[in-house]
Amino acid sequence: MKNNYKVYVHINKINGKRYFGFTGEKKVETRWKNGKGYKKQPCFYNDILLYGWDNFTHEILFDNLTKEEAKWLEKMYIALYETTNEEKGY
Repeated sequence: MKNNYKVYVHINKINGKRYFGFTGEKKVETRWKNGKGYKKQPCFYNDILLYGWDNFTHEILFDNLTKEEAKWLEKMYIALYETTNEEKGY
């Protein structure tokens, strides 16, 4: 198995909401596309348009993971931070 996956978080600097994700892209910027990579996540994307990409912090939490590890960690952090609650996340 390849250990090329990353788990990341975007945190809205205005309202504190979080978006957790994972990618196998070598450079996370390829996935993020300065916010344009989230057009299929309308709640998150609408806030990117409203507040601007620069009003989010972007952190890589884990690197060199298998896909399975990345999926598990993403789910764990979504549950831990309750980001399915629209008041806390996307």
